[in-house]
Amino acid sequence: MDVLLSRIPSAALTTTFRAHPSLNALPNHLLDNGTMTSGTRASERRLMTQTLQLPNPDLPLVFVNVAGRLQISMSGSRRNEHEAECCQEIVRQLVALNVSPRSIAIVTFYKAQEQPCTRWILSRAVKWTSSSSLLLARTSLRPQKTSWMTRDA
Repeated sequence: MDVLLSRIPSAALTTTFRAHPSLNALPNHLLDNGTMTSGTRASERRLMTQTLQLPNPDLPLVFVNVAGRLQISMSGSRRNEHEAECCQEIVRQLVALNVSPRSIAIVTFYKAQEQPCTRWILSRAVKWTSSSSLLLARTSLRPQKTSWMTRDA
């Protein structure tokens, strides 16, 4: 496989168009040394900043501190049932605010965290992935030269 991969030309991704530019800033700084360009203006990614009252209205990102017991699987992956319930409630509230489920994506840090509510989330057409899946998908595109992007919304 290494021989085959060594013969396939690759090109570094230089522009990303999917996420709000503020969401791209941290991974761009950490992974791409600031070389990634956002092809999308913040004004084109205002769904969340206009729908919700966010702590920072310019950044469509919220961290929610959720209590609960962490469970560790045999593989070392982690999950928290209370976090899964919190995600479901956040999705319910977003949908109640007329946010299309196709515009909602949930990214977990651990694959096992998907298990508690995968069926529930998928039945609502919400995108669900783990951060490791996003990172693994990047490896063939030289992770140090590509951008961390969300799935199609």
